[in-house]
Amino acid sequence: MTALTVDTPEQLRDLLGEDFVFSDQQFAAITAPLEPAVVVAGAGSGKTTVMAARVVWLVATGRVAPGEVLGLTFTTKATAELATRIRDSLRRAGLLPTRDLRPVDADEEEEVEEPTVATYHSYASALLSEHGLRIGHEPDTRLIADASRYQLAARAVQRYTRPVEHLTDSPRHVVQYLLALDAEMSEHLVEPEEVRAYDASQRPLFEAGMATEHRKTYRAKNEKAILAIDRRAELLGLVEAYRGLKRDLGLMDFSDQIALAARLAEQ
Repeated sequence: MTALTVDTPEQLRDLLGEDFVFSDQQFAAITAPLEPAVVVAGAGSGKTTVMAARVVWLVATGRVAPGEVLGLTFTTKATAELATRIRDSLRRAGLLPTRDLRPVDADEEEEVEEPTVATYHSYASALLSEHGLRIGHEPDTRLIADASRYQLAARAVQRYTRPVEHLTDSPRHVVQYLLALDAEMSEHLVEPEEVRAYDASQRPLFEAGMATEHRKTYRAKNEKAILAIDRRAELLGLVEAYRGLKRDLGLMDFSDQIALAARLAEQ
């Protein structure tokens, strides 16, 4: 297909067959270079419409083929909405045949040169199913839901034998803290040793603040920060115990999926 020239909001409007013209800010997002960028937009500002229009612009101007586009969302509802909007926009522009654009986890696995639209977790699952062995991920690893995560974390807390002095909350709260920290670290690709190293570099700064500060209010802030670091140090040990339990039992949770898929893509 011959690449088109789409340099103005009016040309894009005509290509899409719309009766409105994108604003300058929307058009800037649609025609941004093929490089990392962040677009900040509030509710009702036309985010989905702009994303679909960007796909049309990229395909129409020959920058990408439809099958080279990946759209990721947080929810299945958003996935369905974005997939439908992209499909309809590409069809109206004459850039896609009349086949359905389906989410990545649809039942049919027909090879079609169309954009892929999926939730983060379903796309990670698909990547691991197809390519997980490349990083030693066993295909029979079972995915556990929130209830099982809680039970497994509670078991890790019950079996923990190292000293715990600063986590004085109830076991229920400790389990919640454990799961929250584990998920945050997994989805941000941060290992326990990285957290320990960061906390070790920050603790002396708060201690120095304590040594030079005599005002009670400001000393309390330093004391609170030091206690948070000490509590997190104990929590990291529990996170490692929980992760070890998951490995031993051949289990993973949704945050593990994201971390493994990211490692697969990186390596």
